[in-house]
Amino acid sequence: MDSCEFWLTHDEEWFERVLWSDEKWFVLHPSPNKKNTVCWSPENPNKLVPCKKAQGQKVMAWVGVVDGKCQPVHWFTGSVNSDAYLEMMQTVVWPAVRARATRHQYWFQQDGAPPHVTAPVMDFLHSKFGGRVISRNSEHRWPPYSPDLSCLDFCFWSLVTAQIVRSEPQTLEQLKELVEDFARNMDEEQLRKMARHTRRRAELCRSEGGGHFEHLL
Repeated sequence: MDSCEFWLTHDEEWFERVLWSDEKWFVLHPSPNKKNTVCWSPENPNKLVPCKKAQGQKVMAWVGVVDGKCQPVHWFTGSVNSDAYLEMMQTVVWPAVRARATRHQYWFQQDGAPPHVTAPVMDFLHSKFGGRVISRNSEHRWPPYSPDLSCLDFCFWSLVTAQIVRSEPQTLEQLKELVEDFARNMDEEQLRKMARHTRRRAELCRSEGGGHFEHLL
C-alpha cells in the first residue's frame, strides 16, 4: 500500500521514466499444463499428451522497459547469482541508459529476488540512480509478490509468450532471436501506454486495500 501511495503522487509520465525490469524463464517445447489444457469431445478421444520432462531446455531472459523503449534483452547462462546480475547491470543495462538516465531522471525498478538486493548490487544502483531505486532494501520498496503491478508481468511477457506459441521455435537460438526481435520491434506508444497503465493498477490496489484487483480491470 505504501508503494502505491507514493506512486500516486506522480502523474502518468513519471511511470514512463521508470525502468521496469524483470526476468523470465523460457522453455523450449513446454509440455501441456494439465490444469489449463482441456480437450472437449462427444466421445472418449483417447488423446495422449506428453508428460513433463524432468529437465527441458530452457533459458532466462532479462528485459527492461523505459521511455517507450525496450532495453537490449540479456540472456543468463546458468544460475543467476549476485555476481552475474551485477555484471549485467554494469556492462549491459547502465551503458544502454546512461546517456538519458540522469538528464531525464530515470528511476530503476526490480523485484526482491536475493541476487537483486545484495550490497554490491544496491550500492551500484544507488551510485547511478541516486535515491531513484524501487526495490527491496531501498527507501522506495517494491511490494513483494505483486506481479499485478509490473507492466512486464501483466502485459509484456504474455505478448512474448503468445508470439512464441504461434512461431513454434525449434531451437533455443531461434527462441532467443524471436524474443529479441519482438522486443526490438515493439511499438513505442504501446510501451508507453503499458507503463502508464501501471498508475491505474496502483489506484485499484489502493482502493482494494492491497488486495487482488485484476477482476476490476
